[in-house]
Amino acid sequence: AVVAAAGRLTFPRRAEVVHFDETTMRVGPAPQRGYVWVAATDLLTLYYFGGRGLSTFTGWGLGQHLHGTVVRDGYAVYDCESAFDQTQVMHQLCVAHLLRALTDAAEAHPTHTWPAQATDALRGLVHAHHTARDAGLPAIPTTFADPLTSDYRTAVTTGLAALPRRPRGKQLPARSLLECLHEL
Repeated sequence: AVVAAAGRLTFPRRAEVVHFDETTMRVGPAPQRGYVWVAATDLLTLYYFGGRGLSTFTGWGLGQHLHGTVVRDGYAVYDCESAFDQTQVMHQLCVAHLLRALTDAAEAHPTHTWPAQATDALRGLVHAHHTARDAGLPAIPTTFADPLTSDYRTAVTTGLAALPRRPRGKQLPARSLLECLHEL
């Protein structure tokens, strides 16, 4: 169960994977809004209401108590050192968020083939992972993983070449996505 201690919330420390997300919620008269933060394991879900900034995230005290894998979107607050004990957690980007971002990239760049190629490879890797897991295998067999990984890397490299980095200012969302995918 979720425990409240001295006004701070903590999840059971044994959760190996915790999924995080945040979303807006209208509160009071328009245009006021707040944010609902969500932390979920396979057994528990915690909702926390507040602002969208780092102070709200660190205020609930959850991040400092976790040990394991944090599955999250690309929101920068999750990268802040005060959000998590970085020596105790490993970060994993949410595949659903990545697939949504690839769909956006395909719509923004309809003549480019790399978003569909990356999506197909990523979906193929997820399917191969589930198949291997269900078969009791510790990893995806290389006969399946290698071609999918190669297709993924080719798509990302093609995209990076097609959308060069801007010398200054904000990067295109698809370019930022590609840089993120390149690091995976």
